Amino acid sequence: MSARRYVVAGLVGGAFALAGLPSAVEAAPAIKTFEFTGAAQEFVVPTGVCAVKVDVWGAEGGDSGGGIIAGRGGRATATIEVVPGEVLSVRVGGRPIEAVGGFNGGGAAGISTNNASMGAGGGGASDVRQGGVALPDRTVVAGGGGGRSNGAGNGGAGGGLQGSAGDGPGGGGGGTQSAGGVATGNGGIGAIGVGGDGGTGFNIAGGGGGGGYYGGAGAAGAPADLPGSSGAGGGGSGFGPAGTAFETGVREGDGLVEITSDSGGGTCPQPPSTTPPTTSAAQPVMVAAQPRFTG
Repeated sequence: MSARRYVVAGLVGGAFALAGLPSAVEAAPAIKTFEFTGAAQEFVVPTGVCAVKVDVWGAEGGDSGGGIIAGRGGRATATIEVVPGEVLSVRVGGRPIEAVGGFNGGGAAGISTNNASMGAGGGGASDVRQGGVALPDRTVVAGGGGGRSNGAGNGGAGGGLQGSAGDGPGGGGGGTQSAGGVATGNGGIGAIGVGGDGGTGFNIAGGGGGGGYYGGAGAAGAPADLPGSSGAGGGGSGFGPAGTAFETGVREGDGLVEITSDSGGGTCPQPPSTTPPTTSAAQPVMVAAQPRFTG
């Protein structure tokens, strides 16, 4: 029986290492996933990380049935600078519950005065906040989708730079980068961070607007003499720093947030070198001989 042979590469850190084996295993980037909880959540920046990738999806609006669909949530993907130990505040948008708008800015649905049937509320936006927990601290936002009416009209898609308008003659407008969605009839206008409420109607009530950087407008409800004048809510807009990638109307269900960090990726600036500059050895100074004068 032949003896097993091991090739010793050398002494490393006080122990022998076998040739052909890696001396260290590089850690893969870490992905932290935040799902809908109905409350604010936190992300603590790990040691050695000075930039993170943030991927944010807004929630879908409500669907009250009948084959008409709600507006889907938008998406925003960005890389932001951070500081190790910094705490980012995360809010994941939720789908509405009956007439109540979704968590994080979804507008409420309208209710019909004749039979108490309801439209559907708007979906909540998802966002990441930096430096505080208030609306002005939002760094990356994905808009929520608009809710449909209880008659006809698909909900507007969440943004994106701009949310889409809801279907129907009374549909709510989408949120933009500078204003909430424009409403018609008795639909509620969108505002910063929140979608407008859907309007009441005789039989047909309007859908709520989606939350967002600026929320979409709620749709108008239809009076008894104009049953076809209702509509769906508009989608909310997204937001992000320069270089953010936006998508409109891509998320079904509740929203989602993913934050990717890489502690071994060299995202923090390297400290300046403290090694003193190299100096050359002193060279002898040659002094020319001076002539001697005799009297």
